[in-house]
Amino acid sequence: LLLLLFCLSAVSAGNIYNIVDFGAKGDGKTVNSAAIQRALDTASASGGGTVLVPPGQFLTGFIQLRSNVEFRVVGSVLGSTNVTDYPPHSNLWVIVYANGETNVVLSGNGTLNGQAVPAYVDHYDPVQNQLIPRTWKEYNCSGECRPRLLQLIRCTNVHVSGLTFENSPDWTTHYLGCKNVTIDRVQVLGDNRWPNNDAMDIDSSVDVTITNSFMSTGDDGICLKSTSGYGPLRNVVARNNTIQSRSGAIKFGSATEENMEDCLFENIAIVNSNRGIGLQQRDSGNITNITFRNIEIETRYWPETWWGSAEPIWITSTGRTLTDAAGYISNISFVNINAHSENGVLVSGRPELLGHVVHNIFFDHVRIDVDRFSNYSFPRRDYRPSLPPQLVPCSIDLFYFQHTQNAVLNNCTAKFSLPLQPFYGACVGNSFSTAIDTAGLACGKP
Repeated sequence: LLLLLFCLSAVSAGNIYNIVDFGAKGDGKTVNSAAIQRALDTASASGGGTVLVPPGQFLTGFIQLRSNVEFRVVGSVLGSTNVTDYPPHSNLWVIVYANGETNVVLSGNGTLNGQAVPAYVDHYDPVQNQLIPRTWKEYNCSGECRPRLLQLIRCTNVHVSGLTFENSPDWTTHYLGCKNVTIDRVQVLGDNRWPNNDAMDIDSSVDVTITNSFMSTGDDGICLKSTSGYGPLRNVVARNNTIQSRSGAIKFGSATEENMEDCLFENIAIVNSNRGIGLQQRDSGNITNITFRNIEIETRYWPETWWGSAEPIWITSTGRTLTDAAGYISNISFVNINAHSENGVLVSGRPELLGHVVHNIFFDHVRIDVDRFSNYSFPRRDYRPSLPPQLVPCSIDLFYFQHTQNAVLNNCTAKFSLPLQPFYGACVGNSFSTAIDTAGLACGKP
């Protein structure tokens, strides 16, 4: 809190720099990148201050935030859909960017809009109910190749509040290698048919708080990652948020190259999502000491192109290839979780390794109600991304443990709702797992 107050006071002491005074036009047509950057640079050179985006629609390409400068958006910032408005390198295809800055503030009640739909739509796939993106081909780019809305790299003392981030062509907000980050009262909105528009990617960052926010996207909601060379992900707290996702509402991974530890998620509502809570360990980093508490979960089947199969809780550690390094998952707690889902809980380690890399998993006052309520039905285990087979058709167990060591269920209940389906399986399934204590589970079997 003291760091946050210092951050806010550091930028509030300066003058207000209205981007209109630097030549910006809010007509939705004029490209204002140069004018907005002049305002940011002038405020920085003056020791700090507030750069104001007033009412209007201000089109921009790449802009770079500065230390001790508040970027206050009252109107709308529109991301340019022209590749020439961005640097000639795909790593910098970002609309709002900062690298190595201190005391970075984004505030206001305005909107940052990436204009993904319809500008980046190549075509619509009616079978998967998915919009297929077109991508930029310049500079030998391969992969997703479209701009992100916000990316902060190695920044310290970051405060983001009040804003709406919407319609991003790629990841919506990405915090990479940052320290002391506060995100409060933010909305992230994306078309739920649009891939790769993760709401918040918290990547190798330390001391991050996400509160009182709403996220609705096609891809992941809060996605925690760790990238080699940027250090661990540590001490992330998410509280009082609502998340909807066609992928994972809360997900660790799949990039797990550094350790990820000491995180708390509580008082969260997950609604109408493909997967509720997911730990997707795929690299050499370990995932340890994570607590999920007081969470309501609703998960359902979506078309199978989206990773996930309606699991409320999903823990997997597996390689993408046989030679992938192996981290472990340990000391994960789920406390007071209520789930209404179309699939059960999956906990799975790596069968190709000696020993168990998933261990010490604790469920306390967890209630699972498996029901069928969508128009889709894919009874299976979904291990993506993984070695084949990635999708395993099977009956649905309320809890399924595979290559897991030491899991405890205390004061838990689970049941299949009527009408019973032919693919409903056991209360607890177990494959090559040891020390699975289910004495505290009351189960309603079909």
